[in-house]
Amino acid sequence: MSTVGRHCRYCKERGHGVEVCPKIRCQRCNARGHIEQNCRTKICENCDKYGHTSDNCYYCTHCEKFGHSTDNCYLCLKCFKYGHTLDYCKTQGCKYCKSMDHTIYDCTLVTCKFCKEEGHFVTKCPNIECTHCGGKHFGNKCPYIRSNWD
Repeated sequence: MSTVGRHCRYCKERGHGVEVCPKIRCQRCNARGHIEQNCRTKICENCDKYGHTSDNCYYCTHCEKFGHSTDNCYLCLKCFKYGHTLDYCKTQGCKYCKSMDHTIYDCTLVTCKFCKEEGHFVTKCPNIECTHCGGKHFGNKCPYIRSNWD
């Protein structure tokens, strides 16, 4: 189809349509030159942001912060200090509610940042469902997808 006679509804210039207008900005990736329906930018299934995929995402689902992957997280869920993991923590009791009967990782008063329910962290969230296989894990941890990468 020729674009010579087309008239853009966005910038009012001739020669192209709104779907490829150089002045329009995509609502998905924020780049100019295309609309969201024509965007080829992938969404990360780990952090739900655009511009990268879950295999190179630096959002940690363990501590729920950007800057490192979950595999490289050294946040202790017992004392909430960086540098060691729960297995090597020397803190006694729950840092959240101050009980000595459990750790913060098992505290029923914490709120999950994924489903917003009380009683568990995102790493133990029963509402997580993989977008690839439907399993109880995040998409970037899917054994089906990872086995197909190798």
